Amino acid sequence: GEYPDGDAFLDDLDVIAESLREDGQESVLESFVEPFRRQVDTFGLTLASLDLRDHRENHTEAVAEAVAVEGVDYDEMDEPERVDFLTEAILQDEPVVDVDEPGDVSETTDRVLERFASFAEWQEEYGQQAIDTYCISMTEEPSHVLEVLFLADQVGVVSLPDHCAVDVVPLLETESALNGAERILGTLFENEAYATALEARGEVQEVMLGYSDSNKENGFLAANWDLYENQRRIARFCREEEVTLRLFHGRGGSISRGGGPMNEALLALPNETVTGQVKFTEQGEAIAEKYANPRIAERELEQMLDAQIRARKEANEEPVEDVPDRWVEAMEVMAPAARETYRDLLNTDGFVSYFEQATPISVVEDLNLGSRPASRSGERSVEDLRAIPWVFSWTQTRLILPGWYAIASGIDAYLDEIGEEAGMETLGEMFDEWPFFRTTLDNASLAPARTEPEIAAEYADLADDGLRERFF
Repeated sequence: GEYPDGDAFLDDLDVIAESLREDGQESVLESFVEPFRRQVDTFGLTLASLDLRDHRENHTEAVAEAVAVEGVDYDEMDEPERVDFLTEAILQDEPVVDVDEPGDVSETTDRVLERFASFAEWQEEYGQQAIDTYCISMTEEPSHVLEVLFLADQVGVVSLPDHCAVDVVPLLETESALNGAERILGTLFENEAYATALEARGEVQEVMLGYSDSNKENGFLAANWDLYENQRRIARFCREEEVTLRLFHGRGGSISRGGGPMNEALLALPNETVTGQVKFTEQGEAIAEKYANPRIAERELEQMLDAQIRARKEANEEPVEDVPDRWVEAMEVMAPAARETYRDLLNTDGFVSYFEQATPISVVEDLNLGSRPASRSGERSVEDLRAIPWVFSWTQTRLILPGWYAIASGIDAYLDEIGEEAGMETLGEMFDEWPFFRTTLDNASLAPARTEPEIAAEYADLADDGLRERFF
């Protein structure tokens, strides 16, 4: 017969190990069985589990159309009504919708329902570890998480109270979502259906943090500080709720999208978030650079493991609240000032026109390279544009604006407030003793070093004279 999962295989390996131990075959056990058992324990039968991910709007559309067949007007419900409806539907024994024959629905709904049906088939064929995570882009409300739990319930991936074979992961990537994390998670933790699912998953809540959009929205310095502070708040909240937090960092690639040395990034995480569990993305363009050569790949993995072990050790030894108030106060002056300067630029009349004319965004949009369209709605605005083409376009001009702009304004604001001598002393102390601040500035320093003003000027010449004079 077949093993349903790695745990069943481990049980048989344990029987073999015990038999060898009783027969005095310690050398065989240590040379062959134990190394193999460690591999199975680490990787299961799947080597690597896959994640699914889609935008929250697609799930909302799919739920609305699917339940409309049953006479339910989901679109007209407000947020509390949606939460109540989804909760009741998840907890009932029978499915609400027929995923295989949903009726006359849109292409988006058909694609979403087909994905969930395939999800169930995949787990049945290859085991629950094959795909065990579903990430929801642009999560803003608790219902966005419950919609995925509802759809998983309709295909049998979830069958409460005893069975939940997926971690439903909110991806928080906008300022409003990050600031509302406690509200979103609090509603979910108190929700009967979600709390039952969480218990079935071992009381582990995974939360994905988006680095790209927060940077595009607020600028490099403010975005990094917002993410740091929100990680601390989320970690404290989960600890109070007695839920184990696993942060999934959607970072990597260019500096302005959260990139930089991974080991330094792990050491710079807040102590509160170091739980022994962490996930992060590797951007496609960085895969070959880091992992194509076995020796480089081994070094990369060793550095990440070393950083995680050191961070865990330091978190266990140091008080959880380990950031001095004066450092926090400094960041709370610098970050808002940098954000204001950055947003002033984005909101300046004519900036979008300059961006269109002085960068290759019109060409980037047409490149058939990425897995997603350049903008979310097809409109041309900074808010609607995805972070990848935003960063790519500025990188092509060699100006690399998202990686450095407004940082100096933040620092100047702090020095103006506290005085240059005292301010520089505190900033030097922060750089020497605070991994977060040191890593942030180290990464930021790479962007100006890579700029090429002469090439950037050639791109700026493509814009109208008035726009060039105003923005370059």
